[in-house]
Amino acid sequence: MFQRLHIIAVGCLATLSMNSVGADTGMGEDKCMELTLAKSNLDLAMVGKAPMEPAEARSQFDALRSELPDALDPHITAMLDISKAAEGLALNDPQHPMSSGDFQEADAAYRGAVGPLCPSFNMDY
Repeated sequence: MFQRLHIIAVGCLATLSMNSVGADTGMGEDKCMELTLAKSNLDLAMVGKAPMEPAEARSQFDALRSELPDALDPHITAMLDISKAAEGLALNDPQHPMSSGDFQEADAAYRGAVGPLCPSFNMDY
């Protein structure tokens, strides 16, 4: 699972299209990159592969909330809740959000909301 998450994070960053730089997206490229990196850390922390504890990853992700459009607020809350639910559970535990499907559902909704705000980032993975 770590390899899949790592590939997703790297793939998301690698699919940046410089053609969209400067486009009016509601969020600048730097903010989109910062959000993508914080979300990647959050995801990796859920499986114990981030260079930080899950609580620190949640704090980093949540700290961006005030700088983001209000439309993302419920999606950020959902991802933070998913991260909290994963804490202390092994990835192969059926209750772990990545095993139960809860993560995939919340992540798809998050990517659907962030995608239009960061059009040069491929959120269709």
